[in-house]
Amino acid sequence: MPRPNRPSRPRRKACPECGEPLGGDGTYCRACGLDVAAVEADERSGGSSDVELPRGYGGDDPSGFDYDDFLASEGLVGPHRRTGKRLFWTIVAVVLVVAFLLAYAL
Repeated sequence: MPRPNRPSRPRRKACPECGEPLGGDGTYCRACGLDVAAVEADERSGGSSDVELPRGYGGDDPSGFDYDDFLASEGLVGPHRRTGKRLFWTIVAVVLVVAFLLAYAL
C-alpha cells in the first residue's frame, strides 16, 4: 500500500560552530551556547567593521600603550576617595594613644 504524500518536516538547522542541531526556535545552540541569531545578524551586516574598539585593541601598537594614561582616561584613578576617613581614623588613633599614655602616667 503506498504511503500518502504528506509534507516532510523541515530539517533543523545545524549550529555553524559545533554542527549540533539547533534547539527551540533556532536562535541558539544548546550544545555550545552560540547565539546563532547574533552571528547571522553580523553576517548580514557585513561583519564587525563598524564596531569601535577601545584604544589598545585592534591595529593599535601595543608597545605604545600607557596603562596609567588609560586608567586616567577611564576615570579609574585620581584623588583618593577615602582621604576624610583616613584622616578621621588617624586622629582617633593619636587621641587614644595620648589617652593611654596619660592614664599610665597618672
